[in-house]
Amino acid sequence: MKKPKLLIDMDGVIVNLIDPWLSRINQDQGTNYTKNDIKGGIMESTGIPEEVCCTYFYEKDFWLSLPPQDDVMEYLPKLDELFDIIIVTKAHFASPYCSHEKYMWMIKHFGKPFKMVQTKYKSYVRGAIIIDDMGDNLKRCHERGKTTICYAQPWNVDVDFGYKANSWKEIYQILLDHLENIKEQRFREMYLETYTLSGC
Repeated sequence: MKKPKLLIDMDGVIVNLIDPWLSRINQDQGTNYTKNDIKGGIMESTGIPEEVCCTYFYEKDFWLSLPPQDDVMEYLPKLDELFDIIIVTKAHFASPYCSHEKYMWMIKHFGKPFKMVQTKYKSYVRGAIIIDDMGDNLKRCHERGKTTICYAQPWNVDVDFGYKANSWKEIYQILLDHLENIKEQRFREMYLETYTLSGC
């Protein structure tokens, strides 16, 4: 059976961007923000200008040095056996390093170059299931008929559609159940087709 496509966001889902990013902001601005203070975008939540918050995005090795999200090293390879995984991530093209370092990050941590689409228009990428942490992305994907899995973060507590998972272990279980549903549906379709062709 052909593996179903699974779209997975990178920042905030596979990669822990927020903690190192806030650590740099706090160090340079004399603040003490944690990710629980972030209810929307960092600029909106902290009042710190975008040019200050995003200055780190243009540094060499910033993207490559980010740590993996908890448990992703265990569960992403398992999902890779079951799904055709495509990483969908917004690239900061003004940075001379971001695009390449995101690609190299996957090789560094998983030993292989996963398929990757760097775009903010994730709802247009072909695939029936998406995992993301941003409410706007999930909403657009949901409206276009995709199955959505929200990776729970303080800034997406208002997402009230699709699935929501607090960990990669929960994501894995949701997707296992989803696969079983797909198999059952395809079995029923094959049975009905055979039943109809037989003239019964």
